[in-house]
This record gives sequence, structure tokens and C-alpha cells, in this order.
Amino acid sequence: MKQIIVVAVLLFLGVLSIAGTVHAQPKPSFSLTFDALPYSRFSNPPAGIEDGEIRASAASLTATYPVIFSEGRTVFITELYYQRREFDYLNFPSSDPDIKDIHAGNLTFTVQHGLSQKWSLLAMATPGFATDFEGDFNTDDMNFQTVLAFMRQVSPKFTYGFGAIYSTQFGQPIPLPVLAFNWNNGKNMRWDTILPVSSEFWHAPNKSFEWGLLLKVDGNQYQGDPGIFGVDDPQMRYSVLTFGPSARYRFTDWFNLNVEGGIVGVHRFEFFDGSEEEDSFNLKASGYFRVGVGFGG
Repeated sequence: MKQIIVVAVLLFLGVLSIAGTVHAQPKPSFSLTFDALPYSRFSNPPAGIEDGEIRASAASLTATYPVIFSEGRTVFITELYYQRREFDYLNFPSSDPDIKDIHAGNLTFTVQHGLSQKWSLLAMATPGFATDFEGDFNTDDMNFQTVLAFMRQVSPKFTYGFGAIYSTQFGQPIPLPVLAFNWNNGKNMRWDTILPVSSEFWHAPNKSFEWGLLLKVDGNQYQGDPGIFGVDDPQMRYSVLTFGPSARYRFTDWFNLNVEGGIVGVHRFEFFDGSEEEDSFNLKASGYFRVGVGFGG
């Protein structure tokens, strides 16, 4: 249930991030991000690998294309996303585990429509996949999420939103409520919070540079190959929470660089055969580094 909430919050955060910018003239954009986590030991080591360590890294690609209709009242945004995670191992007794890399991707369609001067409606549909690409690719590797939300602008400095998310990403679909609060000082500071676990604070001393403090949660349920894992319906639920400072510098109107680092607060693996949990473990807290480049937008 906790993993469902985490993924739901992430999806809603993406939608609300779009909502905060659609009143400006949108532009197509493309970004590439790389995450590096150091080798980390188990906080609850499995028998036989007490000294085992795992290192994780990830590369992500995002492309966004917005279109405006009805003199700015309706905005349609298409976003294509792909992520590849890779794992390296130390001090494992014989050979490394079978999980070398995992892949996730989706295509998100988002519509924002202004209902009045204060209220707007957001709707999102996201077909996607999450798999290790070792076995045959089929419908078990696919997932789907949808979001319906209402946003109210109380003042130019404060907006709140509420809605529901419906996802098949963790098996049995469950609708979940989510709340959001967006604040700015009217100048160079903003704070975007999604209850219960996502928050971003940003300060821009000038037009080219801004720094922030970010709490981010990422994760998915990945379908495995039965021939490798030895069960009929292997699934790995992976989640990671990062917290730390970030800096973004815009060299030109079309190119920017993002650098982030901090602490990995949660790094969790859960293994299932269908809906039955087979095993789970956590890695100890560690640091992380994230760098990205963006074009357009």
C-alpha cells in the first residue's frame, strides 16, 4: 500500500508541475538525467551475504511537446519518458544476482482546461511498461495510470489542488486522494508540496541561476522472467527516496544544467510472485549525485 501511495504521489506531482507553467507560452523540451548512488550495504542482510553491497545508477530521457487551444484556455501536453536502471554488486558469495538492469517507460497525455478565472481541471492518462526485458514482452509488463484533479488559484501567490489517482501499477487498482499546495513570494521564491511525501523549494537570485532543496521519490513495479526467478509471475517493487540541495543554471534560453546531491533516505527492494510477497530488503542510507541537461522549454 505504501508503494502505491508513493507512485501515485509522483504521478500527481508531474501533472501539477505542468499545471504551474501552462499559463506561460509553452515550448517543446528535452532532458537527459543521470543518477549515481554509491555501493551500500544491506540494513537487513540476507543469510550468506552479510557483507554484500549494491550500487545503483540510472539514466532517464524525457521529451515534452505542448500545444495551446482556445486562446490559452486549453492546453494539451504529450510527454515521452524512458528510464534504465543498472545494478552492480560486491562481496556476493558466488555469482552476481540475476538483476542487472531494469527498464521503465511511459507516454503521458495531459489536458488542462480553465473552468473559470479561479478553477481549472486537469486530466491525465499514462500507458507505460516496467520490465527487465529478459523474457517475452507481453501485457504483464504493461501498466496504466489516470489522474483527475481540480486546481484553485486563491491568489497570484497561492494555489491548491485536490484529486484522485487510479493506477494498475501495483496489481489491483486502487483510487487514492492527493492534495497539493503551491506558494510563491511574487518574485524569486516558490514552494511546491504534494502530500504526503514530495516537496520542492526554489530560490532564483537572478534569471540564469536558481538553487533549491528537493525531496524526491522514485519507483516502479518491474516484471521479471519466470525462467530466471523460478516463479510463475515474478515482480520486483523498487523504491528510492532522495533528499538534498539542487542547483540549476541556464546558459541560454534553450540550454540548462542541473546538479543535485544529498541523502538516500529509503532504498528498498521487494520481490513478489503475483500478489504473494517472497522476500524484501533495504539498503543502508547513503549519499547520491544527480546531474541533468535540458534543452528548450
